[in-house]
Amino acid sequence: MTARQNRIFCLVAFCFLNFALTAQAAPPGNASDWTLTFSDEFNGSSVNTANWTISEGAGSLGYGGLLQYFSPNNVTVANGLLTITSKIESMGGMAYTSGAVNSDGKQTYLAGYYLEVRARLPVGRGMWPAIWSNGTALAPPNNSFAELDLMERWGPDPTFIAITHHTWTRLQVAPWWIDTGNIQCYYFGPDFSADFHTFAVDAQQGSVIFYVDGVQRCASGASIPDRPLSIRLNTSIGLPFESPDGTTVFPQNFDIDYVRLYEKTGSTPGDTAPPTAPTGLTVQ
Repeated sequence: MTARQNRIFCLVAFCFLNFALTAQAAPPGNASDWTLTFSDEFNGSSVNTANWTISEGAGSLGYGGLLQYFSPNNVTVANGLLTITSKIESMGGMAYTSGAVNSDGKQTYLAGYYLEVRARLPVGRGMWPAIWSNGTALAPPNNSFAELDLMERWGPDPTFIAITHHTWTRLQVAPWWIDTGNIQCYYFGPDFSADFHTFAVDAQQGSVIFYVDGVQRCASGASIPDRPLSIRLNTSIGLPFESPDGTTVFPQNFDIDYVRLYEKTGSTPGDTAPPTAPTGLTVQ
């Protein structure tokens, strides 16, 4: 790995900071510290709708992206993978089709959990795959929720991903929102389109640590509002600053091998529990 690939940029407000990397296997701590509360290994032949809702419609739908129609036809399960396919295809007034799933109201978690996803990413200008969690929003004064972006990427460099902890707060005049706690890290690693990699977050209260392939790549000390977090997997197409061009390959797949969620054993969700050296876990 080159020196450039080893470099992490942590964006806090408008400042770039370098920080030391800490090797971890996921989840952190001994196997007895964690209980597997949810997993989808995608071993069937269709999306398990007890776990996931497949989104459909034109435009953002809350996932971002300016140019795609989210079609259920672009979300498939086969050979142990959930696959989201992005195509040049006219539908619903959009020039492209893609896919998105979420676990809203079905599989959710609070601070005190560890989420890990293993995936192989699409790449290219205008492509915007993401693995993220989004909290539920309530009316003021209970008006803040977290967004944890384990991975999102854009641009032609297949080694680049962004990792972000947002805290969204609604102003008194709805529907205006402001990001009151943005911690964003840019990581340059391997070619994320060439093979599968793990993306994870240890979401403890006041200690949110993000991992790529078991190595700490971003950290936040921001608190997590007490709102259930759901899991979202999608490929959006078209960003405000970038659209597909002649170098962008279609069709492309976003392949997800598994999604696993662990709870800290013997703790109440929301407790602060700093990570310790891991010994590894197995999933049946």
